[in-house]
Amino acid sequence: MGEKIGRMRESFYKPGRASHRRFPGHKEVVAYKNKLVDWTYELNDFCSHEGKGAEKMRTKLCFAILAVAVLVCFAAAPLAGAETAKGRIVYHFFKVERIEVGDVPGHVIGVADGRGLASFDTGEVATFLCKVMFDYTNGSGPFQAYGIFTFEDGSTKIFKPQGTTTALPSGVSTFKYTYTYIKGTGRFEGIQGTGSSTGKRTAPLIPGGPTESYADFTETYTLPSR
Repeated sequence: MGEKIGRMRESFYKPGRASHRRFPGHKEVVAYKNKLVDWTYELNDFCSHEGKGAEKMRTKLCFAILAVAVLVCFAAAPLAGAETAKGRIVYHFFKVERIEVGDVPGHVIGVADGRGLASFDTGEVATFLCKVMFDYTNGSGPFQAYGIFTFEDGSTKIFKPQGTTTALPSGVSTFKYTYTYIKGTGRFEGIQGTGSSTGKRTAPLIPGGPTESYADFTETYTLPSR
């Protein structure tokens, strides 16, 4: 490409010939030719350095790909030690408080305290405590909660569920939720993970009513390396 530009430069500007002819507008044409020659010099210089620029670009691209690969490896590393557990929680609510909202019939908000036992597929058993905040219309609606598993050695796993309840005509309520671990103590210190659960409750959440419940869960979590 450099040779072609050189030939272009020679054809546009030859000092001994056309540039010395006199005609109307001669000065403007000569100035234009000189400017065009300057442009061709600049273009030729750019092309002579194009190979070096492409090589630099290829080098930068290789470094960028390598950096992305390293980041992906570091992000995936914690998942390599992830643990999966399944189990069932059997519990009841021993305290329920609620108030009428007043906008539509059957709309209530309230809180409830529950406790019971959780059995894991690992063979471990933990006590279970939960604090639930609900917003129900005729027994159905969203809820959020805090739950605590306490194991025999005193270690705990604390999680935060969020889900929905559906009241059935039979009086039984079904629910489902997802949860995130927010804290751990003892051998679960530094826990990170999520889970999901589905379950049933024998009756609506009303003060003094029978509120036996169960929930089946599956979870995946990681612990810091010791």
